[in-house]
This record gives sequence, structure tokens and C-alpha cells, in this order.
Amino acid sequence: MRRFLLILLMLAGAFATLTAQTFVHPTHWWSGMKNPELQILIHDTGAGRARCIIRNAKGVKLSRRVSLPNENYVLLYLNLKAAKPQRFTICLEF
Repeated sequence: MRRFLLILLMLAGAFATLTAQTFVHPTHWWSGMKNPELQILIHDTGAGRARCIIRNAKGVKLSRRVSLPNENYVLLYLNLKAAKPQRFTICLEF
């Protein structure tokens, strides 16, 4: 089963189109930050076991993925150093 998270990266912030039970934190961020690494916390049933794929993202690199003791959470570290404002997709494959 696949769940797709559509992330909209904008200069002013970001918004996510999510399933009813999926939560992404932080809910807002922007390009051009002093620290180009963005930490995203995803909460969904079994998210820690899911394979995470970044799609349709120019200049966005998945630096690392960290599973937490609670398998319903996963941390993604994205490098946005070369990223411009854009839409991209985070896929969780269960």
C-alpha cells in the first residue's frame, strides 16, 4: 500500500495534502533558510517501517531517515541547499 504526501515548498511556507491520519511537522517552512537542513517528523500508523521516497524534487535531497522507538513516527532530514520554491512528493511505501 502506498500513501503519498504532497509537500508544497514555498518562500512563505509549506502546506501538505495528507491522509486523514497522517501528520507532518513542521507545518510551515521556507526556502533560503540559513541552515539548509530541514527535519520533518511524520506520524502515521507504521510510518517508521515505511520506505520513504522523495519525488519530483529539484535540489531536494533526502540526507537521512531515522526510525524512532515508536514505529508510528519517522524523521526525515532534507537538504534544501540547492532547492528553489516548488512542489514535491514524499512517498511512504508500506
